[in-house]
Amino acid sequence: MGYSLSWAAIKNGKPEAIHSLLGLRPTEVWVRIHESKTVGANLPTGWYLVSFKRKELGADILTKLSSMAEVVYCFVEDHVMFSRASGWKDGKFLWSVTHDREKGIYHLEIKGDAPLSQMRRGETKLMLTIFTTRRQNLPKTSPASAMIRTCRE
Repeated sequence: MGYSLSWAAIKNGKPEAIHSLLGLRPTEVWVRIHESKTVGANLPTGWYLVSFKRKELGADILTKLSSMAEVVYCFVEDHVMFSRASGWKDGKFLWSVTHDREKGIYHLEIKGDAPLSQMRRGETKLMLTIFTTRRQNLPKTSPASAMIRTCRE
């Protein structure tokens, strides 16, 4: 069937402010991703991650989140092989990279100053192939199987 999920990583984000903006509250219950509808975690890199099962965040929420701190957002509809990553900062959209399999196996739409925009077309195809192959073959010990705290709406 495939995944339907999204996540937002907020650089140096304060969990209380993020929860408030998203209408969430911590539960102190620890689960594996995606045993719960919404989960959040402080990452050792200083980013705060919130992951949602079967939910896509709109531009209005991402604009508000990014007015607090830099945001990297990803949305995946695995069953139709669609994924999009985007960057936001100072309340503004910066970039996005979208793959839609229905538009072709190597479809890749880049908007703004995306990290991949500096790559030549052949390199971008190679990176997309590696990404789609690795995503389908994640080992059970991958970071996606880590335990993190749930949040409730």
